[in-house]
Amino acid sequence: VNFYFAIATKMSVAVSSSTKQKEEKPPTSISFQAFTDTCLAELESVGFTVIDDVFGQDFVNNLRTEIQSLHTTGELRNNRTFYEPSKNSTPINNGVSFSFSVAKPHILEAEPPFSRPTKFLSSLHSFSTSHLLPILNKKLTFLALDSIDMKIQYNEGSGGCFPLHVDTSQQVSNRQLTMLLYLNEDWKIEDGGSFRLYPFPYQSVDVPPLADRVILFHSGEMVHRVLPALKSRYCVTLWLRGTRLREKVDFAWLRGIREIQFLLNPMNRIPFTKLVYADEWANSIREAFGEKNENIKINETEIELLLQRHSDEVKLIEKRIGGGLVDFVKQNLPLGHCNEFYSQCSFVKRTFNLHR
Repeated sequence: VNFYFAIATKMSVAVSSSTKQKEEKPPTSISFQAFTDTCLAELESVGFTVIDDVFGQDFVNNLRTEIQSLHTTGELRNNRTFYEPSKNSTPINNGVSFSFSVAKPHILEAEPPFSRPTKFLSSLHSFSTSHLLPILNKKLTFLALDSIDMKIQYNEGSGGCFPLHVDTSQQVSNRQLTMLLYLNEDWKIEDGGSFRLYPFPYQSVDVPPLADRVILFHSGEMVHRVLPALKSRYCVTLWLRGTRLREKVDFAWLRGIREIQFLLNPMNRIPFTKLVYADEWANSIREAFGEKNENIKINETEIELLLQRHSDEVKLIEKRIGGGLVDFVKQNLPLGHCNEFYSQCSFVKRTFNLHR
């Protein structure tokens, strides 16, 4: 590695001595015209929307280069998943306390301010605040979005992934929307690393992390995970904060089906998702935090604690809703993607037509 680095360094010096390298400059503005009325209508109909070709390849490449530079200088740290508010734990995350946290192998991240200039990441954050928030507030008036948090993420590959989860809850923060921007060139299905959404009561949707692709979804309501990635994967996450709770309008075409009316409340769908996908949820914990492996420094006791916590929650859900409803949900859900779902979700419709 040092040998090739030395050669690359000498070549760089030689080039710069003969010709003055053109410094990449951040854009003076960013267009958010890809956030159309149709996309935002999808967000409200099925809980998420997928938007391609948002910022342009040059801008995306520069974002990835800045993340690579921050990684090289040691700025990124291991992602940690925090669990369960507790009176006895140390306050973190804007004063909210958690009982314990577990680090994920192969997932590195950082949040601004960074120790070195990041002109393109700074542009993304500043223009999203000044331009995107007004667009969203005009269409989604009930959220009253007012600020944005940013996180950059580098997945080393080697199976790096996330378990099933939601990003937040009303008790933890006022993050209303999550926006993911992917920066991965030449990504193939066999590279893994797809973002899986669970728009319950419908079956899951897998979205490959292609360069210049944005996924927008409701932070505290949409269960999701990242499947194991087999090569390096780059992502920028923006959390859009707001002061109001949103109206519950998902899957309006289901309102005429009396038997599943209880699922139209997103807060009910989260525990039912955990119930129906209990085995997949447990497997995702094992994948994300590592089985026993000589190359991964992971506390096996922590993994067992997470799995036991999951098992206890599933049992509690079963106890609260009763055996009859448990059997009904397990036997009949999730629903397949029907014509109404296709008509409201352009990404699933495109994917379906592609594989017909």
